[in-house]
Amino acid sequence: MHEHFTSGAINKETLEYVFPSIASKDNKYSCPHCKNDVTLRKGKVRIHHFAHKKEVSSCTYYTKPTRNHLVYDLKMAMNTIYNKKKQPIWFINGCINRNCGTETISVISQSSMTCPVLRFDKTSNYIVFENSQLQTREEIIKEVEYKYANSIENIEKDIIKKEIEELESKENRISSIASPFHMRSIFDVENNGNEMPTTRIDLRITDDDIEDLNKMLKDSLSPWNVHISKSRAAGTVYFYNKINNATTWNTPTDVLREEDVLFANRKMEKIEALKKELSVIVESENKKINEDIESSIKEQEQKRIIILEITHDDDNDFSTRVGGLETIKIPGLEVQHYHKHLIVSASNLMEKYTSYMKENVPDGTVPSNKDKETSTVTIPSMRIPFKLRCAQYDNYICTNCTNKQEALRQREETIRKLFYKKYPMYSRDHPEISYRTTNSPPTVKAEEARQRKKLLLRRAREHHHYTAFREKYLQEERLQRRGNTATESSLP
Repeated sequence: MHEHFTSGAINKETLEYVFPSIASKDNKYSCPHCKNDVTLRKGKVRIHHFAHKKEVSSCTYYTKPTRNHLVYDLKMAMNTIYNKKKQPIWFINGCINRNCGTETISVISQSSMTCPVLRFDKTSNYIVFENSQLQTREEIIKEVEYKYANSIENIEKDIIKKEIEELESKENRISSIASPFHMRSIFDVENNGNEMPTTRIDLRITDDDIEDLNKMLKDSLSPWNVHISKSRAAGTVYFYNKINNATTWNTPTDVLREEDVLFANRKMEKIEALKKELSVIVESENKKINEDIESSIKEQEQKRIIILEITHDDDNDFSTRVGGLETIKIPGLEVQHYHKHLIVSASNLMEKYTSYMKENVPDGTVPSNKDKETSTVTIPSMRIPFKLRCAQYDNYICTNCTNKQEALRQREETIRKLFYKKYPMYSRDHPEISYRTTNSPPTVKAEEARQRKKLLLRRAREHHHYTAFREKYLQEERLQRRGNTATESSLP
């Protein structure tokens, strides 16, 4: 009854949007639609309402308002709370699970959400709060790079780089044979001729590489072969000359030369392997950094905008609404589907706003009743948050319910794995059951029917065994939990 009379007006002094139920005749008001002056009619017979003056009767904002007028009223009301009165707004959401009761609160205030203007337009049902004081992309990149500066990947990279530098700077042993202070050289006093070396130098290669060294000696037409000594007390390896059947513990020059070539090849192979490992670590680290940067930017972008959708009383059934919010365009702003989306019905929002404006105490003086004197007391404006219960479009699920769902999923996977471990005959792939209706020969149809019946029986047995196994597992789990509870209660 007379719902259109509830439309509000703009206080010309404070520029606040005021409903007629909380307006005062001492102030002057204007229509938010046509900007002309309006009169407050606040009597004892009819419902309190605003009306245009007779000379400005073409505007139908107060006589025949549309559904969009109601939404626009509420947009102006939210603008008054946030921009004019600078009051914080609390959007309260409940978990989608009815038995949970967990709630989350989105707090929007001038200190946390530093947007200068609450954004909306006259045609859409959306109000947007934008946080313009977030990090830029360059600041996020610097922060992520600083976080990875002392990571394990960086430590591994430094170790590999140092090892590569040591391998590349290490000199070949041929240039250091003549040094009498070489730690790995033991000089012999006697001279054994050209075929016998004058120094005793241990081989640097391992026993596994001796076969490759002998192959290289054979390809170079050298008479020497390397053999592993069975007597460790005598030495690790000895050398055999195929021409004169001579053996020696001293390393021949041919063997030293080929060993240096083999060692150089092994060193190059190791350097290449280390460089490959280093490139893999660098690539993995860069991938992680990029993913971290993109996730941080996306997470910040999701926090940057909170959108409130005002719905009419006849379309506030949120349970039938599925999917995400399509991209909408607010003047100077583009809202995507991944931004936080809250929903509130128009009647609920109007009722909350009216009661909030009645309870909120403005700056001013009120008469004091103390000792029945006519003195006044100054009461400052209170920063009372505007609390509004909303429904969330993307079906908010609290962390506790999410953890419970994940625990149930993991428990089902555990039961399934234990079942297949006990009954391995059911762990094979489950082929699809064919119900073909083609013009096949009778023999083919009969064979298909037998195979189909066989699969159905196998699945029925599997389902029967799995149900019994699951029930037994859950019963044992309950008994174990009950036993643990009894044990804890018996402790002093």
